[in-house]
Amino acid sequence: MNSNTASSASRVRQVIAPADLAPFGHSQVDTDDNGKINVEELTRLVQVMGVKLTRPQQVQILWELDADKDGLVSAGEFYDWYKEGSLEPGAIKTKGKSTETVDAMLKLTRVEAETTFQLIDVDGNGQIEANELHELIASLGHKWSEDKVKDIVDRIGSEGGVAFEEFFAWISSGHDFTEPADKVPILEQTEEDTRKIFVRGFPWKATESTALKYFGRCGDVQGVQMINWSRDGTPSGRCVVTFENEESVERAMSLHRNRMGKRYLEIYRVNAGDKEVRHKVEKRHHGVLIGIKGSNVRKMMGESGAQIFFESEPEAVMVIKGREIEREKAWALAKEMIEGNAMDAHPVPASLHGPLIGAKGKLKIMMEEQSGAHIVYAREPNEECRVFGTSEARARAWQLVQAKLWDLQHLSEVRHPLAAKYHGTLIGKGSSVVKALEAESGARIRFVTPKLRSKDGEEIGEGEAYMVIRGSPKACKLAWSFAQTLLRELPLQLSDLRNDEDIALGPLRSLPLSPNQVWKVAIDGAMAVARVEAADLLGEEEEKKEPVQDEGMIML
Repeated sequence: MNSNTASSASRVRQVIAPADLAPFGHSQVDTDDNGKINVEELTRLVQVMGVKLTRPQQVQILWELDADKDGLVSAGEFYDWYKEGSLEPGAIKTKGKSTETVDAMLKLTRVEAETTFQLIDVDGNGQIEANELHELIASLGHKWSEDKVKDIVDRIGSEGGVAFEEFFAWISSGHDFTEPADKVPILEQTEEDTRKIFVRGFPWKATESTALKYFGRCGDVQGVQMINWSRDGTPSGRCVVTFENEESVERAMSLHRNRMGKRYLEIYRVNAGDKEVRHKVEKRHHGVLIGIKGSNVRKMMGESGAQIFFESEPEAVMVIKGREIEREKAWALAKEMIEGNAMDAHPVPASLHGPLIGAKGKLKIMMEEQSGAHIVYAREPNEECRVFGTSEARARAWQLVQAKLWDLQHLSEVRHPLAAKYHGTLIGKGSSVVKALEAESGARIRFVTPKLRSKDGEEIGEGEAYMVIRGSPKACKLAWSFAQTLLRELPLQLSDLRNDEDIALGPLRSLPLSPNQVWKVAIDGAMAVARVEAADLLGEEEEKKEPVQDEGMIML
């Protein structure tokens, strides 16, 4: 240590107190907020404290303080050591370790450690067990006994396994390594990494040709490296696939979590910090994060580049998969959405719930798709409409509900005399015409032909026939306007189509239209004319117009 570093350390020791270690619990230093720091976090701590230390000196501090050799130091341990001025100038003490081993530990990055962890976590449960760690140690050329590895797992892990942060603290500290590995890691960094994927969860009996065929759908595959168990060479369900280009890697990412029998595939970019991170998110927020027909989650994935999944068991979580910057962006978008997620309750009589929901829920679904909110009609404890979502989505949804409420509360039923012989035309084949009328106008339509009976109850004829329209005044007027135009245009359209034996139907020019196709084309053509004529009518003042019958045709 030079004189400047020593004097800097002395000045800090004179004024530092336990309270001055507040950054220790701050996200800028103790990133996982566990009250302890590893070598990576130690680097940030000494920078916050204004002390300049080299990386080897930081590792030396860790070795001197880390009595249990788990690669972590508590705030109290660091303060007691620092107060005593224990940092000795001079070269790093390797404590029986070779220089190559020390150098290797100092060069290990978090991304490389994450890739290694994914590699050895065969079952993908977020922890590595003693047998998995033993496989890694053996693959690196270290001949450690199973008992030694088990003791390390017991020392640095919890509940029989080692989580990533525990693994990273231990392996980056260099504890238990007295000699360098005589083999390179299986996933050593290369220029080809951007074209590689690491796969876990493949069938154990799968061969290279199986993987080649499976991932060939994503693009040209340059090669497949199956990763077998080190102890006996048997398959482990893991492999590294190298593609000819990076575009194929992106296509392969879409296969992440694809089911293969009872298991699902896990696919990660190599040496890119690509992994899954789980965030606890209450199940009541899942709906707004997913959105109507997945609209919100698709938007988050599109803006962040991450993949997002939701799980309810054994706990409600949001799983974000991708590189660090992608995961951070996705979680920031999710938190913003969660913070804005709330519920507004509006009094709505239960008698109106059904009409607001619509046949088969179509009206409610339409409102949800247009607003992005989730709508629920409740009877208990109060008769109300509950709207869930962001403030903007809730406001838009309630506007749509209010508009429909106004229509429902101002419903009218209008009867237009219409001879029974025209009913068939306006009903159409398979009710196709009346469905089109209802869809275009928003009104409900039915046709009535009363039966006339004698005093004895005997049927003696038919009374005056009607077309009955129910809806808002605007919808009723629109439906009646459409109906009159269709009565005029449909017979002409149908006649023309039926007389043409060679109707152009896209590329099938030589094939005649089927009866259903004839009706559809005729309705589309007649409805186009009806819209033009209705646009003129709707621009006029609302006034009641009585139809005039002329030679059996209804006209305005």
